[in-house]
Amino acid sequence: MEIRLTIYDDEKRHFSQPIKLPCVVGRGRQCDVVVVHPLVSRKHCEFYQEGRRLMARDLGSLNGAFYRGKRLERPVELAFGEEISFAGLNFLVESVDSTTTHAIAADDDDIEIIDLDEFDVGGSSF
Repeated sequence: MEIRLTIYDDEKRHFSQPIKLPCVVGRGRQCDVVVVHPLVSRKHCEFYQEGRRLMARDLGSLNGAFYRGKRLERPVELAFGEEISFAGLNFLVESVDSTTTHAIAADDDDIEIIDLDEFDVGGSSF
């Protein structure tokens, strides 16, 4: 299965690309989508397919991942148009066919890197 993953905060869209599942998001360079941010764990969250269902799970991150405002304690099934959030970012999953504008993303050997050094969380600049 392939999804369109869009990462955004209140101010702008940082990333919007088609992604093949499974997809691990985290700070570590071995992740499929690398988010450089101090509140993101090396392996933070995974989007994956279970049968015909689109699933998301927290990978034991320190700061957690949230779905519908509640911390993920176990895997959840997502419908297209739903999102997971962590580190002040929203991770929206959509059908690959949906039309969104591509935003900031750096490609390095098929690894997507989103550098949020200037990202503002809780009034502190990182």
